[in-house]
Amino acid sequence: MRKNTQIFVCLFLLAFVFSGRAQTVVINEIMTSNTTVNTDEDGTYQDWVELYNNSAAAVNLNGYGLTDDATLPFKWVFPAVTMAPGSHLLVYCSDKNRTVVGQPLHTNWKISSGGEVITLTSAASVTVDSYPATVIPQNMSFGHSPNGTGPLLFFPTPTPGTANTTQAYSEILPAPTFSQEGGFYTAGFNLSISTNVAGATIYYTLDGSEPSATNLGGTTYQYKNVYAEMPGDASGPMLTQSYQSMTYTAPISIVDRSPLPNKIANISTTYHHDPTYLPTSPLFKGTVVRARVVKPGTLSSPIVTKTYFITPSGSAEFALPVISLSLNEDRFFDYEDGIQVAGIDFDTWRAANPSEEPTWQEVGNFYRRGSANEKIGNFTYFVGGEQVVNQDVGIRTRGGNSCAFQQKAMNIYARAELGGAKLNYKFFSDLTDNSFSRIMLRNGGGDFYGTMFRDELNQTTVAGLNETESYQPAVVFLNGEYWGILNIREKYDNDYFKRVIGNDDIDFLEDEGIYETNIEEGDNLDFIDMNNYINNNSLVPDANYAYIQTRMDVNSFMDYQISNIYLDNADWPGTNQHYWRTRNPFNPTASYGNDGRWRW
Repeated sequence: MRKNTQIFVCLFLLAFVFSGRAQTVVINEIMTSNTTVNTDEDGTYQDWVELYNNSAAAVNLNGYGLTDDATLPFKWVFPAVTMAPGSHLLVYCSDKNRTVVGQPLHTNWKISSGGEVITLTSAASVTVDSYPATVIPQNMSFGHSPNGTGPLLFFPTPTPGTANTTQAYSEILPAPTFSQEGGFYTAGFNLSISTNVAGATIYYTLDGSEPSATNLGGTTYQYKNVYAEMPGDASGPMLTQSYQSMTYTAPISIVDRSPLPNKIANISTTYHHDPTYLPTSPLFKGTVVRARVVKPGTLSSPIVTKTYFITPSGSAEFALPVISLSLNEDRFFDYEDGIQVAGIDFDTWRAANPSEEPTWQEVGNFYRRGSANEKIGNFTYFVGGEQVVNQDVGIRTRGGNSCAFQQKAMNIYARAELGGAKLNYKFFSDLTDNSFSRIMLRNGGGDFYGTMFRDELNQTTVAGLNETESYQPAVVFLNGEYWGILNIREKYDNDYFKRVIGNDDIDFLEDEGIYETNIEEGDNLDFIDMNNYINNNSLVPDANYAYIQTRMDVNSFMDYQISNIYLDNADWPGTNQHYWRTRNPFNPTASYGNDGRWRW
């Protein structure tokens, strides 16, 4: 009898535990890298946490905490919002900190795409639910299936605010193995690709695109090479190009592709009526091989990307480092959506402005900005012919008027969900840093048709006076075709200041025009307040001048003015001006840059 009683008690307790689990609010689904799935009320893509009331009673979340930091369970606190039985609640992890009942909720923190433990805590300080730190592929989610109670699975099609009913997967396949590393070779060879996964298929491409079982028939896109640049010009016809995946069945012959006709190099990247810069003879080329493993019932493996250059010179072919960028080419060149062509945005402007000249007009697809226009591709970096970086990254077109040039500047973003939160390499010889969240590839800006390194030279000249961006010129290949020289640069942003002064909590502003100021980080309230004081108070009295020295680094301001005047900066003043401060009260004993004063 005693044994039976013990069994009964154990079963009762287990039933109680699982009943308590089933009759509570659970974290049902999370997304840590959202660029295309859904937007918040501001129209911006944000990460999110979805809660589900898995009970028959309403639950008021007033005083509950949601956090990504186990030491701070109430890092963000819910308002008095009530979840009805069986309802879902979406909380945007945006750092916007919005807690108005009846309106979208936003935490005061963001989820790291590298994975963080997410914890829900009751008002009584009891842990209600917790999610493990998981690296989730971009635009996928991680959640329970069945909804609210099942195991945690990956969802290629997320379901924010609704039940998790789409196809889910528990496994991500391992990457395929290549018989040769990417790099420079003096002779061709046969490349083998293999996998240990039984019943799996390997798909590959040779055109830089992502291999896919659904693209064996190829994808065709449209582009234009002749635009109505000036009033009265006739627009040219739509042209077509394509890219395609293949099934791996035998070794691939890697040879020197340079004698073959150019492909993407013959696509116009400007709104010129006569793009005379298009090459008339074959360019030097490499071969980009991309492969992935696919098996029914599982998530496909990560894509492996290798770039091979066959040349008699081998690794001595280039004295400069080499960058190989590869991606689905329509992401750059499609008439509707490509971010490196004039495309539909220019034609739309031309139709609305038939008598205007486009000079200095920021019109064209290449002016599209923000995370919604970030394209995913592979970034491979060679130094002395040796591959030192190889990872998928986010790519955005950057620049102002320089976007109208045929070769675009780009921002490169490392992302954990793409395989690495950092680009781990010492790109710049004058820095000790060997890890970067993002870098720029700069086209020379206003000096594009000159030396292409005037800005780099000038910043080096005044490096002792100002915060400056280091640089390293590199030869660039796009999907295996020579794409010219771009300068690798540091990028002014919160990551830059984190590295340089150890603090990324900053106000960071940029003047793009005399009457146009962009808020890059933080806000402009302190700057406006300081500026109002200067406009309304004479700085002749010592007390006033001493006060303003607590608000701005006067020496930084003077050095900045002296540098631009001495260097005869023609694109200044009033534009291309950055100024910043750490977001803390003035502290004269703080380390450099952390005293709360404005600098340029």
